[in-house]
Amino acid sequence: MGFALPDLRAVAGRNHSFASIASYYFGDVNITGGTPERVLGVFASAGLFPLLGVNAAIGRTFSPSEELYGSHHVVVLSHGLWMRRFGARPSAIGETIRLNSELFNIIGVMSPDFRFANSEVQLWMPMCFAPKDDMATRDNHFISAVARLKPGMGIAQSRADLQSIARQLQHEFNENTGLDMDLSDYLTSVVGDVRPALWILLVAVGVVLLIACVNVANLLLSRASSRLRELSIRTALGAGHGRLVRQLLTEAALLGAAAACLGITLAVWLVEFIRKFGPAEIPRLRTIHIDIHVLVFTGPSRCSASCSSVSLPPSIWRGFRSAKR
Repeated sequence: MGFALPDLRAVAGRNHSFASIASYYFGDVNITGGTPERVLGVFASAGLFPLLGVNAAIGRTFSPSEELYGSHHVVVLSHGLWMRRFGARPSAIGETIRLNSELFNIIGVMSPDFRFANSEVQLWMPMCFAPKDDMATRDNHFISAVARLKPGMGIAQSRADLQSIARQLQHEFNENTGLDMDLSDYLTSVVGDVRPALWILLVAVGVVLLIACVNVANLLLSRASSRLRELSIRTALGAGHGRLVRQLLTEAALLGAAAACLGITLAVWLVEFIRKFGPAEIPRLRTIHIDIHVLVFTGPSRCSASCSSVSLPPSIWRGFRSAKR
């Protein structure tokens, strides 16, 4: 379960492991005024965006002073909600929107690439509670927390620090009896242990690339074998071994260059298609791109296929020498 707000405040004040810590929770929000709509929102502390290293694409995010009850009527919109309800107008910053029957000032719009915790989130508001609100007591465990470690701090050290604070709270408050605390790496919590699967995928792609190169090399060798008469005539007319190799290598290089241009063009189109229509749940989907290291890796494979295509079997070279004699 999540944190209770007083426990989270104790962690923020007592820990020795975190450079910063932020909190948030999800909530359904009713938008009225115009077409009614029910969307998923996030109520977050002002430190969430600086901790993540992001800012609004237009306008700004909320400040710590806007977490105070009474000053909390500000909202940051997702890019999709801004386009859908405000027609992507920059002048929407400063306008008001009615959320849960209350007016909120629009202060910012996030980038279309921003995804955090849930891809369905449409807006962000300051996390605050009215004085004596029961939701801010030690009996309500619903708040999620994310923290950035101090330089040099590891997961094991931070976990021990957090569990020490949990033991302190168990002794101080009856409500905390039996409650422990733990933490995990955020990347692992989002995508899991995907490294083995990615390595398997990389090896599989490499094997497919190798098979393709072998097949292309065999096709080019077969083509060269079928040109025995032509190459024999060239040899008889005085063309040497080096001259024939250069000719075949040039033909293979042109073929490889054309195939590479076509392949890169298709890859760019397909990557763009995946970015636009792929599942939104895939983390950092919009950051997928053609990497120069991948192109450098595939380059030698193409060269190997081309070079192997000009390494004609000895029987063919013997035929050339016979024709020359």
